[in-house]
Amino acid sequence: MDKQRVIRDYKKLTSQPQPGAVTDYLFTLAGPVMPAPRMVRGSQRTDKRAAEYLNIKHALGLQFRQQMSLNDWPILPFETPLYIAFDLVIPRNIVDRRGLHYCDWDNLTKAIQDAGNGIIYWDDMYIDQCLGFRRRLGIEWETKVRVGVLNDPAT
Repeated sequence: MDKQRVIRDYKKLTSQPQPGAVTDYLFTLAGPVMPAPRMVRGSQRTDKRAAEYLNIKHALGLQFRQQMSLNDWPILPFETPLYIAFDLVIPRNIVDRRGLHYCDWDNLTKAIQDAGNGIIYWDDMYIDQCLGFRRRLGIEWETKVRVGVLNDPAT
């Protein structure tokens, strides 16, 4: 099937909001979140950190896909302004060893945003608003992610 045709048809189907349509999704993710490493073309195969990052991103994507399917949620509308909110619980052992602020926030959330591409939303470039919390509470990784359509993208 032609990708452009699929996108065009999808735009037609989603141009008008459906009555009662859910436009706010809440996900709970288990497992580690790794900050995005610097990757150069071809380094994904040779750099251990890049390979680990891609594996974690893939695992997050599988969790997104499973929860989308269980809740019977459709992918959010194409070219629609979106928001994303994170509540990231980093395990005590990592915080005690490396500190709570061991990496940049945007690098830490990049894997989560990239994992949602093509599953929750068409592309993370449509995320116009982001809110996040990084906390040390538990003994295991736990990430809550809320994604939805921005009602008023100007604010």
